[in-house]
Amino acid sequence: MARLKQATITALGILLIPVCPNPGSAQLIGSNEVLEWQSPPPDHRISYGPGPQQFGNLRLPTGASPHPIVVFIHGGCWLSAFDIQHVGQTEVAITEAGYAVWSLEYRRLGDEGGGWPNTYLDVGQGIDHLRNIAEPYSLDLSRVVVAGHSAGGALALWAAARGKVDDQSVL
Repeated sequence: MARLKQATITALGILLIPVCPNPGSAQLIGSNEVLEWQSPPPDHRISYGPGPQQFGNLRLPTGASPHPIVVFIHGGCWLSAFDIQHVGQTEVAITEAGYAVWSLEYRRLGDEGGGWPNTYLDVGQGIDHLRNIAEPYSLDLSRVVVAGHSAGGALALWAAARGKVDDQSVL
């Protein structure tokens, strides 16, 4: 099991290398600058639930399929003020590296139904929805990684471990 965990961590690190700038050329930017970045619209916006925040942006790479998948979960302090819009450039960079990106929006504090436990349940439902869209979009369900930023990183860790959550848990 420890070898599997190490292999997973190594694979995720290798996956993210192409989208990370050379540290020597990196420049610090503020969150307001990130929020102003423009990115092309996703290839597809797909609902995974009935709520207005229950959708994912799907971006597909060029090249041979089926495509490996990065499930990306945005951050934003768990608050409704910060949504999926600020990760468009991250989605584009990952897609340009050859991966399909399934970037999840979810209910947050300030959204109707947002917060505990629905934020987590939305992420789980969004990830489970990959089964419904894999065939029509030529996605390879045997090659999936989950990543996130800030609150999205915490949700990604939960998502990776949710198969071990006790059956009696609300999650």
